[in-house]
Formats: sequence, C-alpha cells, structure tokens
Amino acid sequence: MKKIVICGVTGNVGKQTLDVIRDNYNEYQIVGISFHNNSTLANQIIEEFKVPFYYCSKDNIKGNTNSFFDLINKAKPDLVLNSLPGLAGLKATIDAIKSKTSIALANKESLVCCGQFVTKLAKENNVKIIPVDSEHSAIYAIINALNVNNISDYQITITASGGPFYKVNNVDINQKTYEQSLKNPNWNMGEKVSIDSATMLNKVFELIECYWLFNNKNVSAICDRKSFIHGFISNDNNCFAFKSKPDMHLPIEIALKSKTNDWNDIRQKYIISTNINELKKEFQLENINAPSWSCYHLKDIMLNDLLGPTPIVANAADEILINLFKNKKIRITDFYPIILDCINKFKNHKITSIDDVYNLHNEVQLFLNKKFN
Repeated sequence: MKKIVICGVTGNVGKQTLDVIRDNYNEYQIVGISFHNNSTLANQIIEEFKVPFYYCSKDNIKGNTNSFFDLINKAKPDLVLNSLPGLAGLKATIDAIKSKTSIALANKESLVCCGQFVTKLAKENNVKIIPVDSEHSAIYAIINALNVNNISDYQITITASGGPFYKVNNVDINQKTYEQSLKNPNWNMGEKVSIDSATMLNKVFELIECYWLFNNKNVSAICDRKSFIHGFISNDNNCFAFKSKPDMHLPIEIALKSKTNDWNDIRQKYIISTNINELKKEFQLENINAPSWSCYHLKDIMLNDLLGPTPIVANAADEILINLFKNKKIRITDFYPIILDCINKFKNHKITSIDDVYNLHNEVQLFLNKKFN
C-alpha cells in the first residue's frame, strides 16, 4: 500500500482526496495529516482512517507532531499531498522535499512565489513534483501517456472557465459580492481559489506554475466556459488535448498513482488527437477577452518577472485583498489596481533566497494592512 500524508486535509482538495482514497481503500494508507482550524473534522478523519500522526498548524497541543517536517519524518510517507492554501503551504512543500519525499502539489503559491528555489531543491534531492491542479494534471498526463521526451518543442495551453463574472460589464461588476464570487460555474473549490477565479488572477498564477513544472515558457491560456478541455499541447497546428468532466477527483487520483498510472488507459479515455481549429470549434474554445477590471491583465508583467518580486507581491497583496473583499472594505474591481500599485511599489526588491520571499510577502501584507485598517 502506498503511504500518504495529506497537508490541509480539512480543506476542499483534502476532502476530495479522502473520497479518492475511500474508493481505493486497498491501495492507500493515510499515515499523516495536517489541519489548521477544523479539529472536529480532523478528529473524525483520524478515527476513520486510523491516522497515526497528525499536526495542527494553529495549535501544536492538538497534534502529536510539532511541525510539517516532524510530521513527514515520523509518518515516513511515499507521497505528500500538499493542498494548503496560500503561501502558508510553502513550508510543507520545502519540508517534503528536504525529507526526499515525492510531492503531489495542489498549493500553487509554492511555485508562483518560490518556483526557482523549489524546483532547484527538488532537483538536488531527486524529488518528483506531481501537479494536482486540473490544468497541470492534464499536461502531466499528456506528457506521460504520449511519452513526450521534449515538452519544450510544444506550446502548452491551459483552459480557463472565466469564473462567474467573465461576461459581466464594467457597470454591473461593482455590485457583485464576495458570496457571489464564490460561485464558480463549473468547479467546487475553496475560498481563495474561487475568488482568484472570479478575478482571473488564478489563471495568471497557473501560467507561472506551467513554466516551473514543465520548464517551458511557451505557455498560454484559452477560455472553455464548460471546462471540458483542461489543457493541450500543440506543435504547428496539431495538438493533443485532455478532456474530462470538471471534477477534481480524477487529477487527484492521477497524482496519487503517479508512476503506477495506466497511461494507455488514460490515453484512450481522456486524450484527444486533433488540430487546434477543430478543437476550438468542437468545444467552443475562445481567446480570453478579459474585461478591463480583470487581474488577467497582470499576465505579461508577472510572466516577464518570474525570478523577481512581482509574483510574490501579487500573491501577498491578493491574500489581504480577499479578506478585505469578504469584509466589504473593497470591491472586486479594486483587486487589479491595488495589486498593480503594489507591484510598482516593491518592484526593486531583490529575490535571492527563500527568506527573501517570506520577507517581501510580510512587507507587502504589512503595507496593505496599515493602508486599510
């Protein structure tokens, strides 16, 4: 049985991971979990799955380990699934890699903010980073199912649902609430990723992830309002696309199985060989025409500064703005201009270490907290 540690087990992806394990009970053993606030649910999970090691990141007293590193080293898993939200998930990613444990990564901030250091550390420790996000899982599956040796020869395209407000005009958007922003048309997601989907900042983050996961700057996004196509690779006009219903259980299962996936079965069930024009026509894919208030307009400035402060600043600001939006202190149209102002304010910061990432993150958040409180 494959031994699994789930970091962020009480969150949305964590709970869906439990569903996958329940359906494949003889294949996996949960040897460790981490949680933050929801100790009631965590205790139920510990009892149901007889979890021997657990860590509470909010209160050590509620766990029997005292850090992510302690959890991973005592549990000795074959795989760590990191589904923690925000930059808080970076510590679990780093600790898994330092423990030389393969990681299934659903925490995009680890790569968005710290990609250069995380990928270098993973290479040094011979650790595989397996994507869990549906779009990156699709590309991962295509590469493995087709035995693609050099992905840099291809253009990588991931899809976007557009979120709940993709066609909302600039007048009506100001009336949209936090609660409405959580209602993605296709996906059942956690708070942060739902809001990021509504502002479309999520898609910019995912393009950055693509670069670090697949070492390919030829990345782009396209809109699929139904979220049937999750991603495709193309060379000239030929492409291979991954098609499945919008459900996180499949990418989670692919990540958990990793090397033991039946790639021939995945190819037959989910991968389409076609040309780009036919794909766009059949699935009504359209170029992203983001409204003027959308954070998708940060795409170029962020992709052109992958080694610099811009992605870190954007994520740090976003975490604060989500809370301000929730508390009705800003509107959804304020995300883009405030993040852009922060990027310009902190653009001269040098990023040479993981400590620099944390320091800049904290500085940006302190600046915004002072500004709005």
